[in-house]
Amino acid sequence: CRLMIIPNQKYVKKELVSELRKFIEDGGKVLILGEDSLKLTEKNLPNSQDDLDYIFSNSIVMPYVGFADHMASPTKDELYSTVRNTLKELGLYTISVVDTVTGNPVDDVEYNVGIYNGKLIINLVNYEADKNVKIYVGDKLLEKARELRDNYEIGSEISLKKYMPITLEAEIDNHFLDTIGHWAEDSIVALANDGIIYGISDSRFAPNRSISRVEILALLMRKMGIDSTDKYTTNVPDVNENDWFAGVIQAAVKNGIIEENKNFRPNEKATREEMCELLVKCYEKQHGAISDYKKITFEDCSEMTDETSISKAVEKGLMVGISDNIFAPQSTATRAEAATILSRFN
Repeated sequence: CRLMIIPNQKYVKKELVSELRKFIEDGGKVLILGEDSLKLTEKNLPNSQDDLDYIFSNSIVMPYVGFADHMASPTKDELYSTVRNTLKELGLYTISVVDTVTGNPVDDVEYNVGIYNGKLIINLVNYEADKNVKIYVGDKLLEKARELRDNYEIGSEISLKKYMPITLEAEIDNHFLDTIGHWAEDSIVALANDGIIYGISDSRFAPNRSISRVEILALLMRKMGIDSTDKYTTNVPDVNENDWFAGVIQAAVKNGIIEENKNFRPNEKATREEMCELLVKCYEKQHGAISDYKKITFEDCSEMTDETSISKAVEKGLMVGISDNIFAPQSTATRAEAATILSRFN
């Protein structure tokens, strides 16, 4: 779940408020209708003001006016617009259907989107008056598709008859729908096309999900063209021969990337600092030791335990700070960050 909507709910269970704060801290987005929402427990006692302050300052809050039979404020258009814009920010609203006359998203049209055999599949049903629509994938107009029910080609303008469903199939450059418009989209698509990186499904890459230490290592082995199919015969204490990554560990030990007889912590989330360490070891395996590097001057150097690896990675352009002054060495790395770093690794 990426977006939660609180529908003018003043009384909630006490536990909900602390759980909602955790949801936001873990990257979830909340839209709250009503400035009095969440204020009281089911026993009419005040909820934690500290949690409420955090939730309201990190959520979208819309004033609410409602009556027994309808909602007066926000209006339907205001609510739809806010939800659509929020979904776009979260990468969940990448396929849009717009009216050809107004250019606005259509109402009363249900559409479902998926990926099959690397192609975009869209099923649409119009529940109101006949209308013509266009489909956008991100900001790009879908210029042609094939209607699968009756097997005919269709252009950029699509006629929707009332209650007559159509199913379209179209070629698109990027079939990871959750990365369309993402800052790392180009890197992800290029690496996926080269067979270096994979999605978590045919249609999802999960760019903002944390990546584990062994996943980073597996990607680097693949990028370097190192065979990871050998039988596991080495000794890394926290790895066994039945693990999916046993061959990756075997190859990494054989090539001097990681040490034998030492825990690797394969399933732990990789920090940005740990990513630097693996990057530098792989780079030096291919190009020799990096000796011509400058000491970094980030404001958070005190948080680093391996300043040398970070300095080398920054010197070679393999890693950059999250800003000019901050590197965030202990922050967990994401799948999107891994993709951009792999695209730089040569």
